[in-house]
Amino acid sequence: MGYPLAIRYNDRSVVENYCLTQCFKAMMDPASDILGTLTEQQYWCLRESIIDCVLFADISHHFQNLSTISLNPTPSIDEFESRMKSSKFPSELGNDAQMIMNFGLYAAIHSTPARLTQSYARYFFNRVEELYQVGDLEKKALLRVDFFFDRTVSNPYELEKGYIEVMARPVLELWCKFLPNLRAELIDKNLNENAKFLEKEREEAEKRIKRAAVDESSINLKLLPDNSVDK
Repeated sequence: MGYPLAIRYNDRSVVENYCLTQCFKAMMDPASDILGTLTEQQYWCLRESIIDCVLFADISHHFQNLSTISLNPTPSIDEFESRMKSSKFPSELGNDAQMIMNFGLYAAIHSTPARLTQSYARYFFNRVEELYQVGDLEKKALLRVDFFFDRTVSNPYELEKGYIEVMARPVLELWCKFLPNLRAELIDKNLNENAKFLEKEREEAEKRIKRAAVDESSINLKLLPDNSVDK
């Protein structure tokens, strides 16, 4: 409640709006001023295009974009798939170019599970450990720890597998319809192999969590006074 950035951006696409603000500040810095050679018309055209790309990446719109035509002026995922079926796609007319840029960025954001397994696993372990360290700090501060940040109860492999099937796979499947030559490597090989890796690790992690829960219950029971245990 009362987070400064959320208040500044009216609780809508807060991270994306913050990134856009910092992006344009950096580009317009007199020390670099990479936009300085553009005409006013070119500047506003570029600015509008970048804003569309980044706001499209807001994950809160993911399911709406997959299932419905967005009322938003930014082209939706559904519109992108529908437009690809046209014999005139991509066309220089309309907003085809903006659609491709928007969805290309979105697909790139969700493409991590389509890396080679060694690279993906290293990224995955580092990201999970970063979240767990946040949870550790919250525990020390006696704050409520989010389930995803609690290393004692969450199964990160199960959570990641769900993310792949619900979010990453549908996005990459659609992107590979646009660029079919990518499918063999991104989906058939890398994504599917990483899903198998996660499933194997998920089962082992589930066993460890159950063992830890039993051990913790036993310890807690032993610490209770004899007269507090229900007979």
